[in-house]
Amino acid sequence: MAESLTFQYDIQIADLGVTLVENSFISLYMPQMPGDVLKVYLFGLRACRAGKPTAVDDALIAESLGLAEADVAAAWQYLKKIGVIDELTDASGATRIVYQQIAARVLGGELDTPISDREEPPAAGQGAPDDERQQRIAVMFDKIQTMYGSKPMPKSVMLACRRFLTEYGFEPETVFDLVAHALDAIEKKGQPFTERQTVSYIEAIAKDWRDRGVVTYQDAETVLRENRERKKAYRAIFDYLGVTRKPIGWEAEMMDAWFDDFHFDMAVIKEALSRTTTPNVRYVNGILKRWHENGYKTPDDIKKEQKPRKAKLQPEIEQDPWLSAQYDALEAESMAEMIEKAKGN
Repeated sequence: MAESLTFQYDIQIADLGVTLVENSFISLYMPQMPGDVLKVYLFGLRACRAGKPTAVDDALIAESLGLAEADVAAAWQYLKKIGVIDELTDASGATRIVYQQIAARVLGGELDTPISDREEPPAAGQGAPDDERQQRIAVMFDKIQTMYGSKPMPKSVMLACRRFLTEYGFEPETVFDLVAHALDAIEKKGQPFTERQTVSYIEAIAKDWRDRGVVTYQDAETVLRENRERKKAYRAIFDYLGVTRKPIGWEAEMMDAWFDDFHFDMAVIKEALSRTTTPNVRYVNGILKRWHENGYKTPDDIKKEQKPRKAKLQPEIEQDPWLSAQYDALEAESMAEMIEKAKGN
């Protein structure tokens, strides 16, 4: 055997390895450490235990952890200030992060006080994590992880949540509400979603909330309440029409226009529903559109317009001639669309 030996543990698959964390770190440092700083510390610690030197940069770490590069850089500064790492630069300009053996430094008297007495987390606005906000973000991710149970939260979902915080300006509680609402809606659909479909669905809701000015938890709750009330309105309209299914896209958009564009309330819409025996959203839309063009706003305005008289022999099919003509035109339009679609197939 050679006189001089070096030793190296050859790790073939890094994810199957083990990273040891000192109990001294858990007791003295982890309780007060911001969540994102802890992530960076553990990521670097794993690299130390990898068996082979691995060159990484802040960009790669940020991508791996779902953080901004500025957060990673600030985390290194924080860890260096509290004394758990050293940052050494050689003549070539390469940087080496040296992790300290915390227990040995405590025994040597170098770390004899709790971290909270030695170093406060850097203040917000100085390029460092805001401790209070980071704690809220950590709670947010913990609660989202709970929804996934024992299955790890997908990285794509984590990155999307980060974008909602940084690009959309959502508060952490708002992001949790968003993801919880989206996952609940997906579950109720009763069909499997891929990870990509799930993220796309969450993104679609996030964009709608952003466009509606959502920022805080209260804003999100207001939007969710309005959505629930609108769905109840859809159901009431379809119940009156005798339709048991849920509205499809164009039907929902048409009914939304009654409330949002025409500014009619349910009292006016029910009056329109009472004037037709045709279970068709387009027919009712024809009535409401005409009332809107005539400047009607309330049921009292509509009472000025005489209801069409029903024939004695066939009351169930008699309709307002103007509305009948509109309905016939709509039916012809729908039939033409169906024919064109059939030709395309």
